[in-house]
Amino acid sequence: MILARGGYHLRLNEGGVWSEPGPRVHGVIPAIDVTALDAVRTFGNAVCLTILTGMGEDGAEAAYQCHHAGGQVVVQDPATAVVWGMPQAALNKTAGDLVAGLDEIGGWLNEVIHHG
Repeated sequence: MILARGGYHLRLNEGGVWSEPGPRVHGVIPAIDVTALDAVRTFGNAVCLTILTGMGEDGAEAAYQCHHAGGQVVVQDPATAVVWGMPQAALNKTAGDLVAGLDEIGGWLNEVIHHG
């Protein structure tokens, strides 16, 4: 597991993963869109992007791009999210392959990871 540190975006490509200072995206740094869009550009339809509870629109563009690249998009049901902004923003841009509560998401991800 790799975590982005505060004040830096987590970037990736075929050559590796690194932290990089940069401008705020959607008012935040690190931003999910920065990392997830790198993942979609690098791995295309092999990406499984999960958008969970959170404030704002971060992750919505990555969800859209991931879906159109043929990747999997999993979105927490906004009705079950503590803060529904990020899941709802993602659903406003694209349909999720799965929209569900946390318990169902965990089982679904386990199935996808282990059985494709």
